[in-house]
Amino acid sequence: MHTFLKECGKYDPETPDILYHYCSVDTMLKILQNYCIWLSDAEKTNDKSELKYFPEQMEKMLLNIVESYQGEVNNNLLALVKNVLKKSIESVYLGSAYVVQNTKNYFCCFSENSDLLSQWRAYGNDGQGVAIGFNAELLSRINDMYNYDFVKVIYNQKSVLKNIQEYMKGNFKYIFENITEKELNPVDITFNLAPILTPILQDRFAFKHPSFIEEKEWRLFRKQVGNFDEDAWENEPFFKGAFHVDDEIFGLFSCSDLKFRSLHNDICSYFELGFEKCKEDIIKRMVLGPKCQIEEKDLKILLTKYMYIRDVESNNIEIQRSEIPYV
Repeated sequence: MHTFLKECGKYDPETPDILYHYCSVDTMLKILQNYCIWLSDAEKTNDKSELKYFPEQMEKMLLNIVESYQGEVNNNLLALVKNVLKKSIESVYLGSAYVVQNTKNYFCCFSENSDLLSQWRAYGNDGQGVAIGFNAELLSRINDMYNYDFVKVIYNQKSVLKNIQEYMKGNFKYIFENITEKELNPVDITFNLAPILTPILQDRFAFKHPSFIEEKEWRLFRKQVGNFDEDAWENEPFFKGAFHVDDEIFGLFSCSDLKFRSLHNDICSYFELGFEKCKEDIIKRMVLGPKCQIEEKDLKILLTKYMYIRDVESNNIEIQRSEIPYV
């Protein structure tokens, strides 16, 4: 988990045994046949409101902190800091901030719930798909790798937000005590605020509106930093995967180069996270949706064909049907 959330937010939830990825039958076949899941562009999420939700919460929190210094700090400085804060957070949301322009976040989503109607409707092809139960312990190992993060989504954990607020207060106190009259300009204020704002705004995709709390969502993140200096021609790190099958340091997983797919008359970039090396351990359970027509025998033949299990008699991967009466 990112240092900011773990150390400053004091957020370190226990990883469950199995996490479920809801998908259509077609997507399930692509996952099983190609031994990979997709980490897709976080900005192309189905829920556009979540891109705005956390910046709005942060703006309220930070402005409240600044207001608490009313009467203790030069009014011109307070007004300037508030203005810079608003513009900085807005620039992140609108995509004009350098920290956003120069990075992209990619993720794959999982749920602790194996049979949730809202998940079937939204991601399981209206109940016709499946929920693939992944070995969460294996996925958590990716958390220690360069530019990767495995985190349980934060909905309304007040203790986390309180811890973040206390961290922010300490940093603002330092700024207000050390800034001089000569530094009363937006550029210097922005420079002083950058170390405070950058870590938390980069982690904004770990937060989601409380109305989605029933999903109990986990996200496997990849933060990809690119160099867009046209004169330098150093974009290669952005387009190449950070690690490959032959790199022993990354153990059981591999990552493709950047790929693209169509998405609702748009394009969406993604990486393929490969798990062929651990295919016999990565999947623990398969849950067939309430409208799914797959027969257990056929699914076992498929799992045997691609060597997730040794033979059709194996029970190493548990197969269940949804218990939700949804037709």
